[in-house]
Amino acid sequence: MTRSLIALALISSFAAVGTANATASTTTANFNVTINVLAGCEFTTDGGISDLAFGSVAATPLTGTAPVSTAQTSFDLQCTVGTAPEIALTSAHEWEMEGSDADNTEATISYALYSDSARTTAWGDTATITGADTGAAQTHVVYGKVANPGRVAGNFKDVVTVTLTY
Repeated sequence: MTRSLIALALISSFAAVGTANATASTTTANFNVTINVLAGCEFTTDGGISDLAFGSVAATPLTGTAPVSTAQTSFDLQCTVGTAPEIALTSAHEWEMEGSDADNTEATISYALYSDSARTTAWGDTATITGADTGAAQTHVVYGKVANPGRVAGNFKDVVTVTLTY
């Protein structure tokens, strides 16, 4: 008889659990998972942008034409997909290299920067180019030209700032 009571108690408890599950209700709700990735650009050139160095050149002769000097440098940048930056170059001394030796501080040498190897499309304060918006790394080459190095010997320097606007 004890076994019958235990068996009956177990059957009753299973039936009660089954009845509770049969009458249970459920409800659902949703929530969004979001993120806002901001547009961005960065220079990715290893070690920074290399100097644009014209090297050592001969002075302008007293008669004849001045030797034209050319040089180039480049920089790499990468932006988020869909971000096409405007790239501007700005000279600290209005596109003139200033003498940096004690005996030539009053002298300047004019130069120009270009975005094409033929050196026909000026790249400066008011001229900008637009980069691609693919998200891939891009290399931009800056071509320089000195049409007339002048007659003052010594070292000359200017600083150019590259600005990305996006």
